[in-house]
Amino acid sequence: MEETVILPVSMRLPESVRAAVQRRVASAGFASPDDYVQALVLADLDRADPEPESKVYLELSPETLAKIQVGLDQIAAGQGIKVDEAFWEAKHRRIREPRNGA
Repeated sequence: MEETVILPVSMRLPESVRAAVQRRVASAGFASPDDYVQALVLADLDRADPEPESKVYLELSPETLAKIQVGLDQIAAGQGIKVDEAFWEAKHRRIREPRNGA
């Protein structure tokens, strides 16, 4: 697995953009704005060079790969989650609810 290095980056963003990033982080399930920016950078690098052998992929931990496999197995067995309007409404309600200790 390729070593991950920390590259400190500081950005100045208008408040409206910062708020939009926070909303996107929450709605897309990113753990943090850092993860969101990392995904944007990797996607841009992948788009910039269409050759498959030069693609940059985020290497996933064995634990994450195992969780993905469990999900794929559940879908194959017909145990997937129905994603409809009610599903998204429940997700949005949960996001908006105050967290314990917040």
